[in-house]
Amino acid sequence: MTSRTDVHVAEPVFSFDKECDSYEVFCRKVEERVVEGLRNYRIKTIRPDTGVYIKPSRTARQRDCVALTAENFVPLIASAYTNYQKRTKDSGPFEIEMFVLAARKERRVLPGTRHATASWVQEAATTTDNYLEERPDLQVGEIFRTHGSISRYCCRTPIHCNICAGAAYRRRVS
Repeated sequence: MTSRTDVHVAEPVFSFDKECDSYEVFCRKVEERVVEGLRNYRIKTIRPDTGVYIKPSRTARQRDCVALTAENFVPLIASAYTNYQKRTKDSGPFEIEMFVLAARKERRVLPGTRHATASWVQEAATTTDNYLEERPDLQVGEIFRTHGSISRYCCRTPIHCNICAGAAYRRRVS
């Protein structure tokens, strides 16, 4: 699923001399603005694709955008400038709309992991206490009880389980 969101970029318009400045200078100027905009964005993002994209025409759709490279930079800028000069009404200075892609930073969550809520921690503590009451030969301290309440391990074979995992396993079976 794809969604499109505009990220506020401080000073999105910058000057660029298409005759003197190179592709690297252009990309550096874009990158400076994008990095700062993404840093201030409320959702943490990553940029798996660090390319800069340009619309081949003014009415082109997003899927038609072309990635700028050192090889196609000069021809694409020249084409955009030619199209700008063909306009019949004055639309202000020559501007090019650029795009960069970003994705939400995914949180790595292990399978079976749940967010700790008060009821879940209480349930885990009760399960651990019940297990330990059934095993009077085991002596544990407060640290074990706290650790066992907060991090219950999933174990499919009870032979290899530690005490904490055994309590969680026993609860799932019954």
